Order: sequence, then C-alpha cells, then structure tokens
Amino acid sequence: MQGPPDAQPEFEEFDAYTSPSDGRLVPFTNVYACNWLQVSENLIDHYHAATLHNNMTVASVDSEVAEGVSLGQCFRTMPVIQWEKTRDGNSMMFSAGRRIADDKVWIRITEMTFPNFVQTASVVPTAAELRHTTVGLTRWHVPVDDHNMIIFGWRHFNDEIDPKHTGDENECGIDKVDFLIGQTSHRTYLEGQLAPGDYEAITSIGKIAPHALEHPGRSDIGVYMCRNLLRAAIRGETPPDSTRVKARAAGDTLPMYSADSVLNIPRATDRDDDDLLRDLSNEVVAIMKECDSVASADRKQYASRRLDDLDGGMVG
Repeated sequence: MQGPPDAQPEFEEFDAYTSPSDGRLVPFTNVYACNWLQVSENLIDHYHAATLHNNMTVASVDSEVAEGVSLGQCFRTMPVIQWEKTRDGNSMMFSAGRRIADDKVWIRITEMTFPNFVQTASVVPTAAELRHTTVGLTRWHVPVDDHNMIIFGWRHFNDEIDPKHTGDENECGIDKVDFLIGQTSHRTYLEGQLAPGDYEAITSIGKIAPHALEHPGRSDIGVYMCRNLLRAAIRGETPPDSTRVKARAAGDTLPMYSADSVLNIPRATDRDDDDLLRDLSNEVVAIMKECDSVASADRKQYASRRLDDLDGGMVG
C-alpha cells in the first residue's frame, strides 16, 4: 500500500496499449537483488547499449551466448546522445543518433516518467530499418524494499514493430523476458562473469550503489539528471504535467516520445557528422513533441508526415 485507497489515481491509458489495434501486450517480470533506482539509471544510460551489449565477453564464450547477450548490430555503434527533462520535469528522455549508412541515420528516443514508469522503443534489429515505430516495451520499476525490486512490464508484439517476428511471446513470463540473455539471476556466477548482462552490471555495484565512490563523466549526464529530477519530484518542487492536458480533456490515450525513426540523410561534406546527428535528433524530438497536441488516432501518421518534411520521404 503506497497511500490511501481513495487517493489512488486512475490507471492511465497510453497510445501503445491499443495501437496498433492487432498488438498483443504480453506480461513479464524481472526480479533484481538491488535498489530500484539502479535499474532506472541503467535504462537512461543508453551508452551501455554500445558497450555492455556489444559482445562484451571472454574469448572462451561460444558464439550463441555472445550473440545472446548482445543487441543487434545496429545498436553497437556508439551513439551521439542528448538528454533533457520533459513534461515540465515530470519525465525525462534521451535521444540517440547513429549513422547506420552513408545515406541513413537512425534516431532513437526513450522517455521515462517519474517515479518509475518507462516505455522504450523497439528491442529487435528492425528498430534501425523501419521508417517510424514506437513502443516495444512498457515497464514499471517497483521497489520491494531498499535492497530488492521487481520490473513489472509488457512486451509489445505486433507486425508494425517486429515484422520479421524475431520476438518470442513464450519466453515472456515470471522473471523472464525474450530479449538479451542476462536479464535475470538464473545463470551461474561464472556464466555472468564470462558473458555479463544487465543483471550483472546493475547488481554487481551493490544492493545500494555508493554514490560517493562514483567518478562521473560526460556519459553520466543522464544519470545525474534523473537523480536531480527525482529529488525535485519527491520534494514537491515539480509542477503538474501540462503537456497532456488536451489528450486528457478529449478522453484520448496519452502520448510518449519513445520511438525509432530512420531518416534518409547523407553525410555532409562541410560539417562534423556528430553535429549533424545532434541537430537531426533535436528535429525528431521536436516532431514527437508536436504529437502531444494531435489526436491519438492521428499521431503516428502525423509523425511520419513530418519526417517526410525533414528528409523528403523514405526511399530505399
């Protein structure tokens, strides 16, 4: 019980719960022997996707396990990442730009709403192939006590986000999920050391990570932003979210910014490509924010049209 029953808010309905109409939400849990905040910080630190999930194994590990702890090839390029608070400080997001071909760019956005709700974009390789897709995973990071937490979530299965059907609904359930080996405690200590996954990375720093021992760098901006915004929310310093007023008034489902978008943008000859990726990420983020004022049934189509405005239309 986290408050009086008569103060319990309504369960909010987000776009991804009902769109696409043929989508299936398959429940799962993951149990972590650590504080819940560490799991949230892992997610907002998207740099780990290109390091931890990039065949970070010892030579003796067979190829099947090495691939199992790694995301698709598209995730392994080091992204150009930016973080920002969203929804009046009630949420935050990262945008990650990657050059995936001389004429193509992939922009990935994940948004987290405080204290413990997050929707991520696709978790399958087609994330970097399709023009525009939205949510592949919904999670609530729920504390059990100071030293244990449970992820309660839905994997989103549909032909729009996973047209090649690489996901496996049967592998989602109690303390199991169908992507990336190393999401649970079920492996031996040795297996986790030879081919670490999220579970090992998150829990190995202790049940409560000692922040005083940290040596933060530029890549940790998102983690520290997350902590600061969470503190502000706990202190009652965060104003109400004004971005979804229109949707709530209309009885619409609620938008999130989480999405994958692929753009036809060639390398520029007169500027640094990382700078170009930052600018393109900002433009895609702006498009997703415009969707806040669009009716829920039209948001995906609106975003796609605006992406066409940005690069002239998806071809090839």
